[in-house]
Amino acid sequence: VVLLSSQLGGSPLNTVAPAVAAAPLPTATQGDAPAANTVLVVGDSVMRRLAPQLAQTAQDRDLVVASAARGGCSALDVVVVDGSGTPNYACAQEVPATQAALVEQSRAATVVWWSRYELADRLGPDGQVLRAGTPAFWTAQREALARTVDRLTARGATLVIVEVDRVGAGIDSRCSPQDCDPLLARLRNDDAVRVAWNRILAERAASDDRVRLVTMDSLYC
Repeated sequence: VVLLSSQLGGSPLNTVAPAVAAAPLPTATQGDAPAANTVLVVGDSVMRRLAPQLAQTAQDRDLVVASAARGGCSALDVVVVDGSGTPNYACAQEVPATQAALVEQSRAATVVWWSRYELADRLGPDGQVLRAGTPAFWTAQREALARTVDRLTARGATLVIVEVDRVGAGIDSRCSPQDCDPLLARLRNDDAVRVAWNRILAERAASDDRVRLVTMDSLYC
C-alpha cells in the first residue's frame, strides 16, 4: 500500500487530501490498556495521502486507523516557517492538540509517524527563525522530538517512525532552476539535513524502547 500510494504524489507542500473514512473509535476510560487493533498515524501530507488506503487495508485485517496527520506541518509541536518566510502558527497550535486527543481517545497500540517537515525551517523558543541544519535548529529539534515521543506514547503505544525518505524524480514537476520552494529545494538538492535528522531518529530508537525506526530507502528510490 505504501509503495503504490507513494506514486500518487504526496509532495510535502500538498495540503489537499481526502478525509479518512475510519471506523468509529471506542471511547476509552482511564486505565485502559493500549488497543492492539488500533493504529494512529501522524505526519504531513505524505501520511494524509496514504491514510485512506491504509484505513481500507486495515479494515480488511480487522484493524482501525485513526489519523492526526496535517499537511504543511511537522509531526513535532513546532511553528514551521514556509517558503515565503511566514510562520505557520497553526502547526504548533493544532498538531499537538490533535495528536494528544486521538492518543487519549483511541488508545492506539501503535503510532506511525511519516513526514518531511522536520527538515523545514522553524521558529525557536524565543521566536527567532532557526534555519535547518544549524546547531540551534538541531538543539530545538531534539527537544521537540523528546516532547513528541512522550506525547505519542503517553498511553503505552509503540511509536514507529519512518525515516525521511529521498524524494523522487516527480519533485521536478514542482521545481525549476528559477523557482523552487526552499524546503523542496532542500529535499531535492541537499541531502545532508535529511541524513542528520535520520541519524537523530536512529539515536532515539536505540536509546528508547518505546520507539522503532523504519527505512524506505532500501525499498524504493
